Amino acid sequence: VRRRFEVSSRVMSQRYDRWNEADALLRGYVDFTKTDRDGVKEHPYARDIIIPYSYAVQQIYLTYLMAVLTVKEPIFPIQGYGPEDSAAAEAMEHLLSYQMDRADGTLMLYALFQDTLRYGIGACKALWETEQTTVIRRVPIPFPFSLVMGQHREERVRVTGYEGAVLYPVDPCSLFPDPKTPLSQMMKYGEYIGHRVRRNFSYVKQRARDGIYLLENVEKIPKWTGQGFDLGADSGEARRDEFLGVSISDEPADDKDPGPVWLEELFTQLVPNDWGLGPSQDLEVWALTVANRETLIRATASSYTHGKLPYVLSSFGFDPHAFFGQSLSELMSGLQTAITWLYNSHMQNVRKGLNIEGVYDPS
Repeated sequence: VRRRFEVSSRVMSQRYDRWNEADALLRGYVDFTKTDRDGVKEHPYARDIIIPYSYAVQQIYLTYLMAVLTVKEPIFPIQGYGPEDSAAAEAMEHLLSYQMDRADGTLMLYALFQDTLRYGIGACKALWETEQTTVIRRVPIPFPFSLVMGQHREERVRVTGYEGAVLYPVDPCSLFPDPKTPLSQMMKYGEYIGHRVRRNFSYVKQRARDGIYLLENVEKIPKWTGQGFDLGADSGEARRDEFLGVSISDEPADDKDPGPVWLEELFTQLVPNDWGLGPSQDLEVWALTVANRETLIRATASSYTHGKLPYVLSSFGFDPHAFFGQSLSELMSGLQTAITWLYNSHMQNVRKGLNIEGVYDPS
C-alpha cells in the first residue's frame, strides 16, 4: 500500500507547484518576491490591484455547467427500453433524486467541476453508505414496577438515518492514481487509485464499531506526534491556507487528546492469493486502509457488483494519451498577468503625474 502511494506521489507532486499557482491566481494572492525568467519582479509596485479575469471566466464556466446539469428535474432522467420498463425507470428516477438531495449531490458536483477548472482534474469517491446515529428513547415501565422505577426509562438505540449512494469530494493534492494509466482512462484500465484524508480518532473508532475497520487494529494506531510524517508538501493544504492568511497545523497527541488520524485509503485490483488475502486466483477489487502510515485497519474485498474502482474523475478536456491535462487556470494565467500589469503600470504612471517633481529653467 505504501509503495503504491509513494510511486503515485512522485508523479502527482510534479503538479503541486502549478496547482498552488492556480490557487494563488484565483484568490488574488500577490507574492511580491516572485520574479520571471529574466529575474524581473512580476509585481514591482508597492500597491497592486489584481484584475480577477481568471476567476470571472471560471465562474462563467461553473454557472453554465451547473445550469445544464442540475437545473432540470430529475437530474438523472431514465428511460426504459420498452413499455414494461416505465414503472421501474420512474421509481429509479425518484430514488436517485432522493439520494442526490440527501447526500448534497448538487454541491458535490459543484466541487467536482470547480476542481476540474482550477486544477485540470476533479475527483469524487462514490460509495454506498449506511449512516447510523444513537437516539435516546423513553420506554414506558409496566405496572406495578412503575410504582418503584418510575413511569419511563431511557434506552439508547442505534438507528439508520440514511442508506444510499454518497459522493465524497477528494482534494486533487491528496489524490494518488495509478501513474501508468492516463487519468481519462483510469476507471477502465487503472490498477489502483487512492487518497489521503485526515479524520479524528473518534470517527475512526466509530467506523470500526460499525464494521468498516478492524477494531483490534484501530486500537493499535500510533498517536500523532506532529513529526515523522512528511504530509505538508504532499497534502497541498499548507500553501492553500497561506494564501488566505491562515496557518493550520495539527496539535500533537497527549493523554487527553489522541490527535488526528491520517488515513490512506487505497482501492486496488489484486489477486488475493498473491497478497495472502485468500485462496482466490481471480482479479478482484479490494479496499485497503492504512492509519498514520503504520497500521492496516481495513483489508476487505469490494462489495460493488460493477467491479470497478469507486471513484469519479473528470478532466478539463479529454486526452486519452496524456496522464495530465492543462487546467482553465493555466490557460488564463498569462492573460490575467498581462491585464493586471497593464492596469497597475498605468496607475503607477498616474500617481507619478499627480505628484510630479522636476527641475526647470525659469528663464
